[in-house]
Amino acid sequence: MKNLLYIAIGVALLSFTTSCTAIDNWDGPDSGVTGTVYDVYTQKPILASQSELNIRIWERSYTGFEDGASTYQTLNVKQDGTYNNSKLFSGTYDFYPYDGCFW
Repeated sequence: MKNLLYIAIGVALLSFTTSCTAIDNWDGPDSGVTGTVYDVYTQKPILASQSELNIRIWERSYTGFEDGASTYQTLNVKQDGTYNNSKLFSGTYDFYPYDGCFW
């Protein structure tokens, strides 16, 4: 019984180590976006509380799905109205303000 347990553990470890040795051949994110959200009336950056204003982005140039990307990514806007994401893939994106201090 003890030998059977050791054999099962050995097979499990062997299958785990062989399944994790594949090399990732996809390129990583090579682009980014940064900017500031401005108030249309005062022409100054929007002042917001922490996590009060977000921007949702969709990558439209991705061809893996029929109509582009199927889900969105959320960019958090900082308190001074700036946003930054340095881990995006090169492509065409749609930006929409979401969950913010506006009507």
